[in-house]
Amino acid sequence: MAAKRIVAAGAALVTLAALAAAAAGGAAGAAGAPPFPAEAVRTSTTPYDVAPGGVCGRWWQRCGRPYVCQGGRCRRRSTLGSPCNAASYGYCGAPLSCRGGTCKRVSPPGGRCGGVAHAVCSGGATCRAGGVCRRTAGLGRPCGGTTHAVCAKGGDCRGGTCQRLSPVGGRCGGATASYCRRGVPCKGGRCTVTAKLGGPCGRTTPATCPAAAVCRGGKCRRVSAEWGACGGHTHAVCGKNTTCVGGRCRLRTYGK
Repeated sequence: MAAKRIVAAGAALVTLAALAAAAAGGAAGAAGAPPFPAEAVRTSTTPYDVAPGGVCGRWWQRCGRPYVCQGGRCRRRSTLGSPCNAASYGYCGAPLSCRGGTCKRVSPPGGRCGGVAHAVCSGGATCRAGGVCRRTAGLGRPCGGTTHAVCAKGGDCRGGTCQRLSPVGGRCGGATASYCRRGVPCKGGRCTVTAKLGGPCGRTTPATCPAAAVCRGGKCRRVSAEWGACGGHTHAVCGKNTTCVGGRCRLRTYGK
């Protein structure tokens, strides 16, 4: 009999402990949520208003207008260009996206981006000069036009394909499959520039002289006709059968 009374007393203690735990769980609610207000405990049907930014998601946690439960918190839907950070309690609804604490439009390659557009690029594109989303293409890949792609560093879009770009003095054309940067011609398999009168030229530089000029002594010089100015600051030399005498081009037989 004594043993039966001990077992019964133990069962009663277990039952009381379980009831106490259940009551505590109901009072605390979900993890991280504030406890029920007194009236909600009494009626079991009374929700309460949650402050902006507060925890929500349970039937008794009600967000006041214009706030809605978003991501477990009471937040307000923000418009294009409006803040969406934690301090503002704002969130961005589709099709907007929260970037850098501001609601922005997501633009595809070729779409507008940045600045007053409040737009970011998608599909691996980045916002380039002119406020347009562009992809980055490697050598041999399509570029320009409807691809909305620009070539990676070291390449240039030629004929709709990214081609290798050679620096001034680098090899170009033929089997090299390389191009010179725009405005620089490929001469003799090298990317060359046109030097100014008096500028350096020759084998030690990638420069050629302009029309009506020749490379003499490593400098681009103008060719003067008979009696034309020569020497000094004129950057001019005399033509065939003439020589520079007193700053003028004269026939080589002069004075004989």
